[in-house]
Amino acid sequence: QRSQKQNAETERMVALGYLVAGVAHEISNPLTGMKNCCLFLKKDGLSEEKRLEYLDIMEEGLERIENTVGQLLEFGRPQSLKEEEIDLGDLIRRTERLVEASLRKKMLSLHVDLKVAEKRVLYGDRQKLMQAMLNLVLNAAYYSPPKGELKIRCIEEKRGGWYWIGISVEDDGPGVPKEHQTHIKAPFFTTKPVGEGTGLGLSVTRTIAAAHGGELSFDFGKDTGLIATIWLPEHEDRSET
Repeated sequence: QRSQKQNAETERMVALGYLVAGVAHEISNPLTGMKNCCLFLKKDGLSEEKRLEYLDIMEEGLERIENTVGQLLEFGRPQSLKEEEIDLGDLIRRTERLVEASLRKKMLSLHVDLKVAEKRVLYGDRQKLMQAMLNLVLNAAYYSPPKGELKIRCIEEKRGGWYWIGISVEDDGPGVPKEHQTHIKAPFFTTKPVGEGTGLGLSVTRTIAAAHGGELSFDFGKDTGLIATIWLPEHEDRSET
């Protein structure tokens, strides 16, 4: 358990590093705009209308930076296990906002299908599940070609009298060679170059899914692409009585 906890913390910090690199550009843009506004505000003869316009631009820039930094701090703050009711649609939207800048940096598009997720409530640790989703999205982004497309969608499956919810992340990368498919969830296994990955991401994601009574599965494309799915049981039994 200590080893799993340490692995999860290590991978969380790796994911945070990727996110920070991605949002550097996101923060840089509004800062540049605000600096230009400061220069214009120092000029003589500026009309009241223009002065208010530049102040509005600066306020928008500050709000944008505050929102970005706040999201990073929320994810980066160490969290003890906390179980609560979770709005699945909201969880996915939060994850989408966190990875937005990182995907834009690589010119990747993200298509999210929330039909099944809307108004669906799960019971678990919000931060841990967000980390699991981030691991899958960042891993998919790493292997996707520039201008590629990622997809997040929710599916449901009935097993006996219980419904299971699957959160799947699909990429259009090169896929996983057959000789690696049996090792993909093993701790420290990675095909990334030295220094670009710990090999813990998928292992940690599997551990988080298992802690919630779920599992991690993969659908390997015939030639390209990978679909990774976190399966979680619903909190309530919807079986017919």
